[in-house]
Amino acid sequence: MLRLICYVCLFLSSITATSQEYFSKTYLLADSINTRGRSILNCENNLIVLAGRRCQNFSVDCGDINFLDEDGNLNWRRNYEWTDYNFRPILLNEDTIITVGCKNVGTFDEWYFTKTNFDGDSISNDTFNFSQTHLWNVNIGVGKIPSGYLMYGFGRELDSTEILSFVLLDESGKLDTLYNKQFHPEYNWMLDVREDFSGDMVFVENNFLGETLLDERRIIRMNREGEVSWNWTTGSQLTQRQPNAFEIHFNGSYLFTQHDDQSDPFQIRDNPYIYHVDTAGVLKWIHQIYPSDLFRNRITVEEMTIAKNGDILLVGDALIWNDQWNNFYPSRGYIARINYEGEMLWEKYIFDRYENGSPRESFLFDIVEMEDGSIAATGIQDRIQGEPWADMWLVKLSPDGCLNTPNCSDTLDISVPVEEIENQLIDFNISPNPSNGFFIFEFRNPFAITNDLELLIYNEQGHILTKQNFSTSVEIDLSPQPSGMYFYSILNNTQILDSGKLLKHD
Repeated sequence: MLRLICYVCLFLSSITATSQEYFSKTYLLADSINTRGRSILNCENNLIVLAGRRCQNFSVDCGDINFLDEDGNLNWRRNYEWTDYNFRPILLNEDTIITVGCKNVGTFDEWYFTKTNFDGDSISNDTFNFSQTHLWNVNIGVGKIPSGYLMYGFGRELDSTEILSFVLLDESGKLDTLYNKQFHPEYNWMLDVREDFSGDMVFVENNFLGETLLDERRIIRMNREGEVSWNWTTGSQLTQRQPNAFEIHFNGSYLFTQHDDQSDPFQIRDNPYIYHVDTAGVLKWIHQIYPSDLFRNRITVEEMTIAKNGDILLVGDALIWNDQWNNFYPSRGYIARINYEGEMLWEKYIFDRYENGSPRESFLFDIVEMEDGSIAATGIQDRIQGEPWADMWLVKLSPDGCLNTPNCSDTLDISVPVEEIENQLIDFNISPNPSNGFFIFEFRNPFAITNDLELLIYNEQGHILTKQNFSTSVEIDLSPQPSGMYFYSILNNTQILDSGKLLKHD
């Protein structure tokens, strides 16, 4: 089995020298300055992390599926140029990884539905074009429903009406039904559409209320025909912030988060609230997360998940006030655990430090429970102080929120050395480079010879100049182009195998 690992650096924690049971690591891709771990799934104690970054000379957003073992070692990575990694674009269905997204350059009207197996091989890649019915339409997530799948997003119809879009697919991923809904004339957002206990679809919707500063959150149940069967609302509130997370609890209830957003930095800001509502619409409780210093610190909850014992796991980031600086420390990763009754069991602030001792910016975006009860979370962490470079971050903690340390405090202050791993899947040569316009790519290993590869050449603005399919060799003619720097990407069925630069001079 061939697997691709392109210039990956693993930052291995010095506190885990004798054990890799719990750890903190970052993953550096040499051709990326900013790789964000956005979504995480558990697969038989392996970890599947969807990360987002900038591709093609940083001209477009793209996504990487990273398949890691329980110790955080990368087995393979697969790149998709079209993945929108900001929301919930990944799903695990038995032995298949489902990934959805849309192109984020040009017109926003093509949605993608891709199946990948556990070896990183592409099973299928279907495209859906909505340009005949929409001015633009953005996919933001996927869910499993009876007899198929649901992709969902938002956009505008040809008459500029803002709508929520629901795309129902059959079990093979083929289009079944597409319909749009306008729930409110000042509609704002929807979150995490999924299958309800009744078999209907359920999600959280956020509405701005007219010209006021008020809004409301609604839990909506809707059948496959688009008919609303039930809804619950918070009523009008002054929050000025969209909800981040929604979950269905297996005990028969719904949970979602929201935040206050105060304008005064010396008051509580982004103060999180967890709402717990049963399926009859009864509000069971609201849990407010209080920072350690009510007037200075800030906590943001980005996502939640339900543990096997019914506890609720929260993940996000925290800002801690520093009196000496008269400002906030850099953000720290935040993980917390509350029980089904809304009682806080523990919360952790996790971060790394630069060599000079100052803390790094550290954010966590998604969380999952492993088969053994341990907790894994992914996010992003700064690479170099003072530079906008950051890397995918992965943390694995014990069920009580600890690393392999003698003491387990609320603050997990970690330091990590660097190890570089290089394992290229393809072996090729470019000659000459630089040249006066003619470049020959020659491939020497069996993978290139036995697979259909595609070579993309594009300029510094990201405009593609040529696409060519080949097996063992290909010649590129850039003689009509002006002198300067050009870029190439080698792909195998949308998987980027390698990228680099070509220099043309007259």
